[in-house]
Amino acid sequence: MDKGALDDLANCGLLHVDFNKRGNPVYRVSADGQRFYKRLMQSKGAAPSQVEDEVRRDVAGAEYAEAFPGSAHHLHEAFGLLWSGAQAIRSCPRSVTISARR
Repeated sequence: MDKGALDDLANCGLLHVDFNKRGNPVYRVSADGQRFYKRLMQSKGAAPSQVEDEVRRDVAGAEYAEAFPGSAHHLHEAFGLLWSGAQAIRSCPRSVTISARR
């Protein structure tokens, strides 16, 4: 573990530092750290969504359908099922828990 990185995170208010009986540092994620982590994880979903949009445009495009009519039909049906399942998963309530020992 990089102690310098932990110190930097603590200096930014993302970690709290306490010390145990032996004088070793004990790190806990702060509320700001939890909010930062949550935003970071949400932003990771942006790239797959962009890829999804581009694939949808390409597969649904007239140029692809003209070049590959049979494949376009089957892909349209398959992607319709895939995207509807992905949408159902996204709409499920989820919670992220970050626990730290004291």
